Amino acid sequence: MIELYKDIDEVRLKHVAAGGKFFEKITSDNECTRVESYLVAGCYFVTSELAPNDERSRLYSIRKVDVDIQIYTVGEYQQFATINEALEAIYLLCVEESHE
Repeated sequence: MIELYKDIDEVRLKHVAAGGKFFEKITSDNECTRVESYLVAGCYFVTSELAPNDERSRLYSIRKVDVDIQIYTVGEYQQFATINEALEAIYLLCVEESHE
């Protein structure tokens, strides 16, 4: 697997420069989305959002950055109860991709 980007700051800068709105949305959304992890394998990271109907709990989503600097959700939005579950799922994705 080729690592596309070195860190989340590079992703943020390139995404914004390309006209992307993902990080702009993070600062203005009602779900208080946060980037919660470092960049994994040069393209994956974890975000958290407020859980529905519970302003104290957060759920976690896996995000992926592609070669065109587009960011999308991998799997289901808010699929994971903990950041560790999300990071483990990323690890499994990387193992699967390495066997393709």
